[in-house]
Amino acid sequence: MRRWLSLIVLNTWAIFILLFCRGDISKFSITTRHVIVISSSCQCLIYPLELHAKPTVAIDLISLPTLIAPSTSSFGLIYQSNSTISIYSFEGRKLSNFQCTSIQSRLLTNQVTSLSSRIFAIIDIEGHKVSSLSCF
Repeated sequence: MRRWLSLIVLNTWAIFILLFCRGDISKFSITTRHVIVISSSCQCLIYPLELHAKPTVAIDLISLPTLIAPSTSSFGLIYQSNSTISIYSFEGRKLSNFQCTSIQSRLLTNQVTSLSSRIFAIIDIEGHKVSSLSCF
């Protein structure tokens, strides 16, 4: 596993290296303004792209999420183990938490989930329907 993440700014070719002291990198996602990192020690770290040195928010998680679903104003952490989706703001505030009991947890992947600024959408492949949840 890795304890560092390299970011290369394409228009300037500047290289920034983010180091992690508490666990290895389990998952990460990049939006237009933030880097979201999940460490193996069940911590979610949010780095603004302007301040590459240290995270501005650290969220302690109960377990490791399977997927990160980012949007411009928030991000979702998807847990396949119990079909739960938690939505957070980039300031670390939990906006919503809900469980998808009608969809099999193994089907919650980045191909069938999407998050906008106000709606979380899931495509149920087996049920042939689209579910949208206005959750925050």
